Amino acid sequence: MIVAELSSQERQISIFLALDSWHRHRLPEKVATTFGITKSRARQLLNRPEIRQQAGRLRQYYQGQLSDSSVTEAKEHVADLDELYRRIPPRRISLQLRILARLRVAAGDGALS
Repeated sequence: MIVAELSSQERQISIFLALDSWHRHRLPEKVATTFGITKSRARQLLNRPEIRQQAGRLRQYYQGQLSDSSVTEAKEHVADLDELYRRIPPRRISLQLRILARLRVAAGDGALS
């Protein structure tokens, strides 16, 4: 599930893409603010095929269309979700709740309903 050549920040951006589907036209601004990078750097990262591909795989995984492939990747995914959760500003409650739900499922604390 996790693409090895992506950095931790790039994996978090792909999770962000998979979970934050509101206001797609504002994604570069939201990514820049959340990760402390410039808008142009955010646009570059968002246009990388590897990040888009990983976000697509994560969407399929979250919808139950893919299964997790290894314990190491699952641990990495949980760590990335945790770090992303800590970056999300408090006013983004809905996104925080979606991340917490994914953490709960990834930790084996029940199925997502």
